[in-house]
Amino acid sequence: KGGFWGKDCTRQCPGGSTVPCSGHGRCDSKDGSCSCHPGFRGSACEVSFEVSCPNNCSAHGVCSPLGTCHCFDDWRGES
Repeated sequence: KGGFWGKDCTRQCPGGSTVPCSGHGRCDSKDGSCSCHPGFRGSACEVSFEVSCPNNCSAHGVCSPLGTCHCFDDWRGES
């Protein structure tokens, strides 16, 4: 069952066993840390934030959760 971690699966994930990682991430079954979905951060993915990139990546890339552009093939630059 999800929401627990550790060798014997008795430790609750951040955010609790019912809604691990506040429902905005995945709990690592080995160390109990949360990997947050884009737009969320915090130890239990409890903090929502608006992600924005320069010029919205000029429509030639994807904005990462850290606010940096990842350009599509054949495109380069910061925005």
